[in-house]
Amino acid sequence: MPCPPIPQPDSDDVVDDEMINDALSVTGGGEWSTAETLDLSFRRVANIDNIVCFDRLTSLSLSNNRIKEVKNIEHLVTLTSLDLSFNQIEALPESLALLVNLRELSLHSNGLADLTTIDKLPQLSVLNVGRNKITALESFLPLRKLDGLRALTAIGNPCADKYSDDYESYVLAYLGSNVRWLDYRVVEAEKVAACKEQFQNELEALASSEGIKKAEAVQAERDKIFRAELQQIYLLEAVTLFDVLIRRTSTYPRSLAWRASRIWRTRLAPLRCSGRR
Repeated sequence: MPCPPIPQPDSDDVVDDEMINDALSVTGGGEWSTAETLDLSFRRVANIDNIVCFDRLTSLSLSNNRIKEVKNIEHLVTLTSLDLSFNQIEALPESLALLVNLRELSLHSNGLADLTTIDKLPQLSVLNVGRNKITALESFLPLRKLDGLRALTAIGNPCADKYSDDYESYVLAYLGSNVRWLDYRVVEAEKVAACKEQFQNELEALASSEGIKKAEAVQAERDKIFRAELQQIYLLEAVTLFDVLIRRTSTYPRSLAWRASRIWRTRLAPLRCSGRR
């Protein structure tokens, strides 16, 4: 075993060495560091702090347990599939976004009221959030950021039951450009086109808003780069001034003026002219 045993409290709700070794034995055993699959479902797990030393883990199942909080799995960056269905999760941590290779995520039958953080998983293609506590159709809008999302399951949420046909039309209108499977059924192009026409005005307004936000984000990034360059320039000026003063040469005024002029011509002026202010 690549990692030393971790001291564990006497409780059946904590992932410990014995539980992990037992789970690995089902799939043929092997070292933790080389295991690619780990199934800890149906083990009454509530605390998942100790899933460590898995350098190649791609599939992790923690379904049908008693997990309320998702934490300390952000180091499992090789994960492509994560099953957290049938637990008691009510919120997702920002650290989940660190699982940048995650493609399949199941959160079926939990207590989620929104989809915060999920939109920050760039590779996600299969998402199951059925039977949660999502009441607002607008909760699905962040998923528009997931260009690779192909399969979505959300049936069983209050919003789907309450709005019935409107739920399907809404989801297809706003997500139909990417999603190919909705609630285990194939999405037909004709249906998507009809839904988009139904929500045409809303989609146009949203597209305009998203365009503005995107432009603001681009400008913010440019401003960030500009400020970083300015800091470098100010540092260069400070070093130049210090160099001149410490040497106390007779050419101090000319030297300083020449260097300041050179800094302006080569660094500051081009930045100002580029419009990044």
